[in-house]
This record gives sequence, structure tokens and C-alpha cells, in this order.
Amino acid sequence: ENVLFSGPAGSGKTSFLRDAARLISLSQDGNVMIVDPDDELTGFGSAVHSSAGLARRATWHQEFGPAPDFLTTLIEEHLPRTLVIDEPNKWFKEDTPQFLASCSKSVQLVCSVQGSLASCSATLGLADVKTIFSN
Repeated sequence: ENVLFSGPAGSGKTSFLRDAARLISLSQDGNVMIVDPDDELTGFGSAVHSSAGLARRATWHQEFGPAPDFLTTLIEEHLPRTLVIDEPNKWFKEDTPQFLASCSKSVQLVCSVQGSLASCSATLGLADVKTIFSN
């Protein structure tokens, strides 16, 4: 199932996501990819921090943003079972629903958003949130 965590800034969403990624990655079928362009979930440097378990990291140069087919290509080439994204709307902007919908059928999504579920629904579109995270 796809999972969406919401909460105010400083409520522990990022820490919770990191721990979820670690636990899932250490499970028998744990094949986890963390989308982490600012290194907040997996640590700075070329190696993924041990707190992320066996999860792998995907990133891009922040000045350019992700390519339109970033998530689709990531899934096709790396075959993760779970994709973890902290605040996807921060990275994918108004295209967040399209980015997430493009991969929500082939992988488990574990995401967070800042604010309430109502504000997330207003930002991303209630129909899109329900479609993506009600699987």
C-alpha cells in the first residue's frame, strides 16, 4: 500500500520516513530507493548513511530539478519495490500528482508532506491524493 505522512514542520516526518526506509530495506523483500536531492534522509557525501539501512539513494542537481521522466526511468532501470520521498511537492512542484501517479501502480510509495492532509489535498488536488494513496 502507498503511505502518506503529514504533519507540521519539526514533527518528525523526515525521521519517521528514514526509519521506515531502513526497516523496509532490511526486510526479506526490501528493495528501497530513497529520492533525496538535498541529502536530508540519507546523509551527505557519496555513501548512504547507515541510518537508511540497505536503501539506495537517487538524486539530481538541485539547480536543474528532476527530468520529466525521472521517476519512471528510476523505476524501470533500478526496479525498486518501495520508493521513499520526503515532501515530493518541494521537488516536483505543480507536477507532483503526475510524477507520483506515474509510478504509484508499479511501486509502493512512502511519502511525507508538510501541513495537514487538508492542505496537502488542496495543494496536490484531493482527487489525485485519493487516487495515488488509496491503493
